[in-house]
Amino acid sequence: DRSPSRGLGDVYKRQIILNRHYIIETSNVLTFKGVLDMIKIKRIFALGLAFSMLYGTVGCKNKSKSESSSISELISEADTEDVRNTKGQTIYWLSDYDINPEENQERSTALALFEDVYGAKIEYLPAKSSELMSTLNALLQAGETVDMFPYYNEYALSGITDDKFQPLDEYYDVLDMENSMWDDMRDDIELLEYNENHYVIPYSRSNPQFLVYKRNFINEFNLEDPYKLYKNGQWTWDKFMEIMKAYAEAKPDAKLYGIGGDIGQGLVYSTGDTFVTKESGKFKNNLSSPEIEKAENLLTELKNSGLYDADADESDFLSQITPLFYGCSDWLLADMNINHEGLDLMAVPYPKSPDTDKYCVSADLNGKMLVKGSDKGTAVAAYIRCERLVQTNEKFLNEKKAQATEMKKTISGGSVPFITAEQYDAVQGFCSADNTAHIFDPAYYLGLGIFNNRVYNFEVRDTISNLSDAVLKYPENAESWSALKDSLNSRVDSAVALYNK
Repeated sequence: DRSPSRGLGDVYKRQIILNRHYIIETSNVLTFKGVLDMIKIKRIFALGLAFSMLYGTVGCKNKSKSESSSISELISEADTEDVRNTKGQTIYWLSDYDINPEENQERSTALALFEDVYGAKIEYLPAKSSELMSTLNALLQAGETVDMFPYYNEYALSGITDDKFQPLDEYYDVLDMENSMWDDMRDDIELLEYNENHYVIPYSRSNPQFLVYKRNFINEFNLEDPYKLYKNGQWTWDKFMEIMKAYAEAKPDAKLYGIGGDIGQGLVYSTGDTFVTKESGKFKNNLSSPEIEKAENLLTELKNSGLYDADADESDFLSQITPLFYGCSDWLLADMNINHEGLDLMAVPYPKSPDTDKYCVSADLNGKMLVKGSDKGTAVAAYIRCERLVQTNEKFLNEKKAQATEMKKTISGGSVPFITAEQYDAVQGFCSADNTAHIFDPAYYLGLGIFNNRVYNFEVRDTISNLSDAVLKYPENAESWSALKDSLNSRVDSAVALYNK
């Protein structure tokens, strides 16, 4: 650490605290660099850096002077004071992934902008994803500085109410919140507002939920093409079911499934409704929604009619004729493209429910939070702004497409996941079209009370996951939507009440 305000001994002490949470045991005396090497973690979203074509960042090598000048054009002259206030500062970033590139890797465009224009840097403090909050508590109790923390659904509100984070509202000028570049995110920003404060300013979306289908089999069985139906505004639940039934019945002597994969979330949110809503700043249990009931009944029909293949994983989808559709996201589609031969894969949003005018695409929100007690609020806000800038600048969007669609080889000769240009344009189109509604369920924001995506057994599975697909995947535990709703309703009520204080 070259920060003038922190000596090597202080940083070494910080690493010892982190090591305790990693339970690293050694009988050797380690150098400071050795400790860092031992606990260095690969970013869990490494694939996302390689091919995230919609919401990820674009890799940029260390900038030449001319390239840095080009990047600096994104920052107006009015930001002179912000640049002066961040120059030479170090943000201490506690996370389960590193923003900085590993050796021989490229910087993200956002990091290059932050380093080259704002003159600041980011120091990574690693922690396991399951131990982020306990590590944060340990560091703060030891008097160590932590400035920036990832926005994760599980930890955000519990950390806010436990006074671990501070609002970003006073840094709106640094964030340039009046700029039109934020317009597409304003509804999400207000959705994450809490007690009239904005602890999270989401700057992008990721992991959009959509369907992938085998276009070669659509053509072979003379079925209507889902993407063409979408482009004509005719991609509806009825058409979806009609195509799958026709496919399943095409070969009576063979069992042809219509769909596989994790589709509950995408299909429920295709109604435009969510399990929890937010009204006048308060969360509200929305399990009684008639629209959600219609989606749950459709999931039940998929199961009862034998159209859903509960056992098919992505390798099954790629290696055999059935199922025709598969619930997917951009990272999985990119991986599929290198693991199949002869399939013409195409992407399409979930079909419209009968009572919606728009196609609804659910996705995760990306953001960074400012840790309570940090004096680097300006620098953290500047970094968040850099992340947003590269999501809206045409030059970097074009670079992002070029990177996502490039077919590359690893050092050992293997293929790197990629998106075809046609797939890219399709997903980009239905994720940003005027007839698309972006869906984020406030239920996820309520955190570990009802959401924890790390367990997969019905009995201990999180409430939201069971609400999304238990009638499809666990019919023995969820005989009907009505019964499932009644069994889980009190959990949602409790989670809502906890944060409506």
